[in-house]
Parts: sequence; C-alpha cells; structure tokens
Amino acid sequence: MKKHLLLAAVALMATASVSAQMVQIIKNGEVVGQYPIDEQTSVVFLPESVTEGPAQDIAGVYDCSRQVTLPAMPQMGVLVDDATTLTIEAVSANQVSVTLPSCAYNFGGRDLMMPQIVIPAVDVVEENGLYTVSVSQYKGTAGDTDFTVDFSGFVEANGKFFFTESLLFGSMPMPLQMDYSSEEPDQQSAAQAVAGEYLCDREVYIAQMLEMMGILVSDKTSIQMEAVSEDEVSVTLPSCSYVMEGREM
Repeated sequence: MKKHLLLAAVALMATASVSAQMVQIIKNGEVVGQYPIDEQTSVVFLPESVTEGPAQDIAGVYDCSRQVTLPAMPQMGVLVDDATTLTIEAVSANQVSVTLPSCAYNFGGRDLMMPQIVIPAVDVVEENGLYTVSVSQYKGTAGDTDFTVDFSGFVEANGKFFFTESLLFGSMPMPLQMDYSSEEPDQQSAAQAVAGEYLCDREVYIAQMLEMMGILVSDKTSIQMEAVSEDEVSVTLPSCSYVMEGREM
C-alpha cells in the first residue's frame, strides 16, 4: 500500500474520475499539491512543526527551585523546598504544553504524593522580551483522579523565570501552591515559618468552676503571630467578652 504524508492545517479536496480520484492539497487558498489515489492508497496527515513564535522561544526544560505551601494554612509553613524540573513544549505559535513534576510532601504526619500532571494548552504572550504564560481553571485527570489547576508566570529574555501553580487534586479541601523559580529561595527562619494569622475555634471557661458554670464562650476568632527575631514571635491574642453571674465582663 502506498502512503502520502501530508501536513495538517490544509483542506482536502477529492475529485472523482472514471479510473481514479485526485486529492488536492489546498493551503491559504492555493493548491500546493495533488495526488492520484485509489483503494490501495492511504493519506496520513502530520501536524505542522512549530518553528517560530513566542511558544517556541520559551520551549525547553527548566531547572527550578520549588517551594510548596498551603495558602489557606500559613501556619504550616513551607511543606517542600527542593530542586526539580519543569518542561515546556510548543504546540502552536502562541500556546505551549506544560508538564509539571510530581511532588511528595507530609501533611499532619501523613506522607502524600501529587503525581506529574500535564496542561496541554497554555497561552503565551510576548511583549518587549518578556514572555508571560497563563491558564485558569484547567480541569484534567491524572491516573483515576480529577484535578483543577491554575498556572501562570513569566520568562525573561535573560533566562530568569518564575511560575506558580495552584493545584486542587481529587477531594482536597484546599489547593496546594507550588512556586518554581530560577533563583534560590530565601531561607525562612523558624519564627518566619510560623508567622501569620491563625483562624481558631475558641472556648472560654473557668477550669475550677467548669462543672458548675459550663462553657462561657464558644466562638470563632483569630490569633496573630509576627516574627521579631529568627527564633521569637510576637503573639496578639484576641479580646473576649463574656457574662458571669449576670455581669458582662
């Protein structure tokens, strides 16, 4: 059997004759080739290679410094601080496919693993030598698990880059944030690692009179922690009003 390999992004026109058919290859309104075919001939279309455009300019394998956090729980600090690679491939002049690496981390004493995921179509825009990439709320599947991901960032002409990924995987109640940078991350002190606002469920009672008076206050509040040195924090405790024996305190 004979095969003709033809580029994609063309129109296919068949004209019938008594003995055979003629396939015309039409691109941009012009006939760029024609082939006689019969029942012994198959035509296979191949995608056009991307040879120029902003997507091709930033295609490659990126060696990254990665930090992984849970923005909804800043008290957890940095879950992962490591080195990894991220792969970008051009799929058209203005779009790339991004392969994001797997990630192992520990949460609440449990070892968890996020698998490698692929975002097949991320938009690329170039302006004055600065390339920006972005995709919002892409939904995909890794193995048997659904995920939703936001991905954005930039690549400079000098090779400097920064990408950020927000990944909601499976039944996770909150997204992981993964930052990929061409620069070494700043090392956090112990105090900086726990600094932030802590949302709390609060109960107020007098321990010696708990059985008689019960819980005086049961509410939601927040505690603030600020780093004042490498190993010390300032803690701001919230105000509290309650009633005891008919008196507001």
